[in-house]
Amino acid sequence: MSATIPNLELLGKWLQARVYHTDYRPIQLTQTLSIGSKLHQPTTMAVVSELPTDLKIKDDLDNFIGYCLETILDGNGVLLFCASKAACEKAAESVGRFMRSVLTGAESALKRRLCAVINASRQREFVDQFRKTAPKMDSLLAKTLLYGVAFHHAGLVMEEREAVERGFRQGAVRMIAATSTLSAGVNLPARRVIVRSPWGHPNRPGPYLSSAVYLQMIGRAGRKGIDEKGR
Repeated sequence: MSATIPNLELLGKWLQARVYHTDYRPIQLTQTLSIGSKLHQPTTMAVVSELPTDLKIKDDLDNFIGYCLETILDGNGVLLFCASKAACEKAAESVGRFMRSVLTGAESALKRRLCAVINASRQREFVDQFRKTAPKMDSLLAKTLLYGVAFHHAGLVMEEREAVERGFRQGAVRMIAATSTLSAGVNLPARRVIVRSPWGHPNRPGPYLSSAVYLQMIGRAGRKGIDEKGR
């Protein structure tokens, strides 16, 4: 409960109850810090891994597209947390555009790997079903969903948000760019969570994300009963 209730000691005193603290987590969660194309262990700064060469994408300055693709190619889901609705849509559009360029481009090892995960007919079928649920479907969302990419924020109607979540659980959606509203109370099968910015405001540095919000975000990765690990 400490991830959602900051004043547990006060609550315990009011309830005349004992407060227990534990860092136990049934599913291992590995936190890393992205610098360039390498992931570092946050305390020692030791290099944990580096993006493969074919996922180092031009103009992907913070490598978020590469890290999303790395997770998708492994057959897993990824949540990308952004600071605003506009940032969510832009990120989803960027990932979707790159995936489209690969899937419709010349034959390559990356294309073959991506085709093994993203089935075109299945994606079209999912979009058709989505339209039945939400007839006034967001036009950008309709485009990105064809490549297993979506965004999730308060600007979407409830039916759209629920359909995106359902698609993620079913594997028709592999990547969701979301605001912090998705970080609480939603159990989704995400292997990786990416917090793109430490700032809580989309247009200026500061204030930082609170520790409670950060813990809620990263806690979406590696959910018990759904996945075996998270990062």
